[in-house]
Formats: sequence, structure tokens, C-alpha cells
Amino acid sequence: MLAPPLDNELRMTDARDLAAWLTDNTRRRIPGVVNVPGPEGTTFGDLLTACAQVTAPQRGDGLELRPMADQALLGAGVEPWMEFPMWAPDTPEFAGIWLVSGDRALRTGMRYRPLIDTVRDTWHWLTQEAASQDRPVSAFARRPGIGLDPGREQEILATL
Repeated sequence: MLAPPLDNELRMTDARDLAAWLTDNTRRRIPGVVNVPGPEGTTFGDLLTACAQVTAPQRGDGLELRPMADQALLGAGVEPWMEFPMWAPDTPEFAGIWLVSGDRALRTGMRYRPLIDTVRDTWHWLTQEAASQDRPVSAFARRPGIGLDPGREQEILATL
């Protein structure tokens, strides 16, 4: 599986954690603008490893991550953020995107669940949704422009 550099940082917030924090802060009437970027220290490698671990029972254990450098992916025409969701390459357009401070959110009670929990629960939801429609997860329609087309991924992998 094609991947961006595994040590690239990213920050994510589980919608359930955000909802609980917003509800709590509304009750406590805490005013103001607060950034909730997600916990520091998560990498693409962490995310993809969690995804591989959670999905292994359905797809088998044969997943091989094939990371490519940011510039190589850009040179292959991979669209940041859209074809690789959450991928913000080391370019001026994305400079500092993961450096937003979430200190005020933490001081006002924001708590982030472990990444593996978010991945596991999202996969469970997706598989239940697929089962309710009597379809495999792989049959879900892709939204145009979101995610890397599998054929294109194979073309890029063939160049490695």
C-alpha cells in the first residue's frame, strides 16, 4: 500500500471527544475561540499501523506499507489532503498545519481517546453499515476526488 512518509506528523480529533468537550464547555459557559487540533505526537505510521491492525481479520495479514518521500509523491501527481487524506507534505502551502496549539482545549478539559479506539470504532461502524446494505466494505462508492484511485496507486507502486 502506497503511503506518505511514515514519520510525518498528523493530528486528529475523534468527533465523539469533540462533542463531549463542546457539551461540557457549553454547560460550564466557557467562552472564546479554542483550537482542538488533536494530540501531539501521532504520525502517519501510527495511523496506518492502527488501520492495518484493526482491519487484518477481514483482509488478511498481507499488508505492506510502501512509503514514498513527499517530493516523490508530489512528483507523481498525488494530490495532498484529497488523494491521501490528512497528508500535508513539507511544502509552503502546508507549513505549520500540524503546529496549531491545543493547549487551551486541554486546559478546558479536552481529552483525546487513543487512536486505536477511534480506528476500531470507525471500522466497526463501516462494516456494520456495509452489512446492513448487504454489501462488502469495498463496494462502498468512493466520492470523486477523495482517496487515491487503486489503479493509479498500482501505477505509482510499479515505479518503486
